[in-house]
Amino acid sequence: MAGNDREPIGRKGKPTRPVKQKVSRRRYEDDDDYDDYDDYEDEEPMPRKGKGKGKGRKPRGKRGWLWLLLKLAIVFAVLIAIYGIYLDQKIRSRIDGKVWQLPAAVYGRMVNLEPDMTISKNEMVKLLEATQYRQVSKMTRPGEFTVQANSIEMIRRPFDFPDSKEGQVRARLTFDGDHLATIVNMENNRQFGFFRLDPRLITMISSPNGEQRLFCAAQWFP
Repeated sequence: MAGNDREPIGRKGKPTRPVKQKVSRRRYEDDDDYDDYDDYEDEEPMPRKGKGKGKGRKPRGKRGWLWLLLKLAIVFAVLIAIYGIYLDQKIRSRIDGKVWQLPAAVYGRMVNLEPDMTISKNEMVKLLEATQYRQVSKMTRPGEFTVQANSIEMIRRPFDFPDSKEGQVRARLTFDGDHLATIVNMENNRQFGFFRLDPRLITMISSPNGEQRLFCAAQWFP
């Protein structure tokens, strides 16, 4: 046997692997992979259920925002209404209470006159002057009086007495010595059985801002 024809000891029965066949298998596998990839690209993507649900939720989201805006608008309108009522009450209380509040007036005692009571003409003149009546020669307005021989004529001022409100009265007081004989209403010549003078205004308790107001009815103005 020649040197080249001899087989190596220990490797008998193990044929050598063909290289070409192994390469061809790899090519086939790569070709199969490319074919599978092409098939995957040719397939149309299936619609996902999740996306369909998401599209259905969008209108609900818009409706939710609309409801939220509507609720906020209602709350805002209610707050404005409450604030308007608060301002109205505050303005009313300021106008009705503080601006037009009348101060308290302090008056003296009321003088009640009756026929046959003990009082002279001179004493009656002093009493009228003490109650802020003014002696004149001719009466033209309430709070004035004239003196004759045995009588006194006067125009009593209107006054809101505790039991009733009385207007101005033209009266004649006739005296007999130190007694008051009669009290006559000069407008209708009727005699008074009871006649009261309006009390003297002593002072007025003014408001904290220093203002003083005196209430006068509309019929008191000319």
